[in-house]
Amino acid sequence: MTDAISWYVDGRPIQFGDWTADCTAFGGYRDFSGTCSASASRFAQQQSEIAGYRRDGTPFWFGKLTLDPEINQDSASIVAEGTYKGTFSTLSERLFFSAQVEADWKLATVPPYSYTQPGSTYDVKVQAGSLPWSIAKGTAASIGDAEGYVIWFEGANLTNLNAILSNAGGGGARSDWRVSTAFGPNGARTQEGALIGAGAPSIDRDLTLTGGDLVSLEIVRNSNAAVNSREGGQAASIEVRGLATASEFTAADVLAVLMQFGPTPSVIDASSLNMMPLDWQGTRFDLAMSIVQKADWWFMILGRTDLTVASAAGPWTDVLHVARARNARATLTPLRRYNRVRVQYATNTDDHREAVGIAEPDPFPGQTVEFLAEPIADKQRDGVLAQNVADTLVARYSKPRRTGSIQVAQAIRDDGRRLTAYGILPGQLVDITDHDPLLPPQRIQTVKWDKSGIASMDIETEVSAAKVLVDAGGSRPPIGGRPGSRARNN
Repeated sequence: MTDAISWYVDGRPIQFGDWTADCTAFGGYRDFSGTCSASASRFAQQQSEIAGYRRDGTPFWFGKLTLDPEINQDSASIVAEGTYKGTFSTLSERLFFSAQVEADWKLATVPPYSYTQPGSTYDVKVQAGSLPWSIAKGTAASIGDAEGYVIWFEGANLTNLNAILSNAGGGGARSDWRVSTAFGPNGARTQEGALIGAGAPSIDRDLTLTGGDLVSLEIVRNSNAAVNSREGGQAASIEVRGLATASEFTAADVLAVLMQFGPTPSVIDASSLNMMPLDWQGTRFDLAMSIVQKADWWFMILGRTDLTVASAAGPWTDVLHVARARNARATLTPLRRYNRVRVQYATNTDDHREAVGIAEPDPFPGQTVEFLAEPIADKQRDGVLAQNVADTLVARYSKPRRTGSIQVAQAIRDDGRRLTAYGILPGQLVDITDHDPLLPPQRIQTVKWDKSGIASMDIETEVSAAKVLVDAGGSRPPIGGRPGSRARNN
């Protein structure tokens, strides 16, 4: 009988005497180990590509050898890891999507920018919620007088600046806004497009992608007319975009950016959860973990098609059914339930606030059992994201959950179709139909397969970016400034 999985190393078929492979709902294909004859492994080496395919030709597992084969007389041991454990999880970079905090702008007069000298025609300020400007009555103003603001996102690619404008005192006709870009902190500025009249309702200016990582926003005099009364105005609701293509950029949009590895598109479900503003400094894996924990999704980097890595992400919806009576073996322990989830965040004005999700129905009427979730890292204009996260988590944490493992050789889908062990994937839900007491479907977070045709599913383990990588055999220091979740009882 032929093996249910056919393995190839660098495109050459290879027969393993035994093997194990696993996959996690928070990353995808993870680790492989197997033994084969020494002669069969002579061509293999560290970084060789390994791929497994099911009998119907669909991809089963894909990765690269982490070491040269270890040869012991006539046998060889091969170990490999999936794609997400490479640069996706180790390369730290700035992933700037959007900034929406007016107070983060700086006056162009201050070091290290120093584009202008203090004491110009215009009086400009940076304050929470707006960038105001004014000219006092009687000021001697001339064409070309300018003053303004800068914001620097070191190393980021900037794509758009937009803002809401207003003016008072008739100054809208005698002043313009000028948008420029430069390489910070004080490179030469290049004007982006035409001037915008201070009397215009808004700015929406696309930026040259290679123009720099600093944006300059200046108010410029276009008239020598006398200032007979105070003139002034402001820019508010200011947004600078990088990787985001719109002010509403959802969890699905962010994951699509993170997991695009080539021409093959990611298969990502739609989302309405706006993740903006977002300015991330770290690895793509850590950001993907942060996004799916807020959206309560899974994400996986999977097989390979036409030399392109495929990826997918979405909510936990696909249900598989197993039963102890059909030889499912389960070792499960109850997890603590909560009827409150609290999510902390800071506003654009540095006010510290929190959103609370309340369970409906409440499993503990008259009592408070609270889970303190990971805070929202980026400053928020409102509490919408925090409240969505709190409501989503409490809906899950208030229901009976189990942690542990289930071993099965097959499962049944909702449509009645039977799956072998090799068709069971993390990111699915498992319903143990004869569990006592009955449970809602539980989340399959990791699946480990072997040559015997058994799938071992890890259920409902608590997750964080650091824990996923440590469980996968790696290690990392804590992510600075992004505390993990903790529980609290009142």
